[in-house]
Amino acid sequence: LTTRDPDPAERIPTLGFGARPTLDQAARIARLFADEGEHQGRQLLHRERTREALGRTGWEGYRVDRHTRYRHAFWSTTVRTRPSARGCGGGGGCAVQVPYMQGHGGNHILLLPSGVIVFQLMDEGDEDITELVRRAERVVPSCE
Repeated sequence: LTTRDPDPAERIPTLGFGARPTLDQAARIARLFADEGEHQGRQLLHRERTREALGRTGWEGYRVDRHTRYRHAFWSTTVRTRPSARGCGGGGGCAVQVPYMQGHGGNHILLLPSGVIVFQLMDEGDEDITELVRRAERVVPSCE
């Protein structure tokens, strides 16, 4: 999307809001980040910054609250998974660090440590991804 200047030649891209990728484009973007910016053997994104955004380095990012961090346009939160028959052992589950992209209305793309990418597309403004992570962790656990 661009600004709405009367003269089309004066319009500039709106980069802060208005990105409207198709599901296929969103999946490709998520896969590119999950692969640390590499596609078909070619590094397209800065590998170290991408690793930082995903919490794969020692840099913790900026603290938002007790559980949430912000790193290079990615949010990250810690979710305690529930114990299940598969993975995460007994007791209260395990703590999983989940980097994610967040869009308007509660749209999320989560990159779980297991390699699973989760899409949540909705228009309800629900910002809590805890139950979504817990359900995905029941299928493919990140820690065993």
